[in-house]
Order: sequence, then C-alpha cells, then structure tokens
Amino acid sequence: MTPRAPALLLALALSLAGCEGPREAVTPIRDIVAAPARFEGKEVRIRGRVTGSAEIRMRGGASHRSYSVRDATGEMPVVTAGPFPPQGAEVTVRGTVELPPPTGTLAVGPRLRESGRGGR
Repeated sequence: MTPRAPALLLALALSLAGCEGPREAVTPIRDIVAAPARFEGKEVRIRGRVTGSAEIRMRGGASHRSYSVRDATGEMPVVTAGPFPPQGAEVTVRGTVELPPPTGTLAVGPRLRESGRGGR
C-alpha cells in the first residue's frame, strides 16, 4: 500500500457515508383509492398537504383521531395515535392501508393507519 492509500480510502469512506440510500417510493393517493384491495394490509408512503383533522371521543374514554392528506391525485384519511400535524403542513406519512367494514348502506373508503411521519 502506498502512503496515499489510507488517505484515499478514508476520503472515499467519508464521501460514501454522506450519500443517501434508495428512497422509499411515495404512492399516489389516486392509486390506493382506485384499487384499495390491492393495497389492503400493505405499508405505503403518501405525501401531501394536511387539509383537516378530527377527534371523535367514544363512550368509555376511547377516541378516534384522524387527519386528511391531499396530494395532486386525491385525498385520504390518516388514523393517528400521535399529535395532529398543523393544517396546511406538507407531510410524508408511512402507514398500513385499511379498509373499514361498510356501515349499513354507507361504503367507507380506504384509510391509512399511521406508523411514521416526517416533513417534506
């Protein structure tokens, strides 16, 4: 090994350490809404703007917390156990697609059960 080799190896290692690995793909909301059975039970990532949030308290103290995310292709509810993101914030959400059972004659679309969240 030449005297320069350790320095070159160190420089190469440091430059590679700063490189990002492959990014997880973001799924357009339209794709999930168009074929919900294809995505049911699968983990996906969506990215968009928060359009609203709601918390419904039920008997016995349980609550249902969700917010909506809209991208250029559609809008989807996201069920969360954490704090709500601010309205209008751009978020990337990772979660599992769920298909709630129909309620009477009302068919409810897919939703995402959040497992992680980040900014843009």
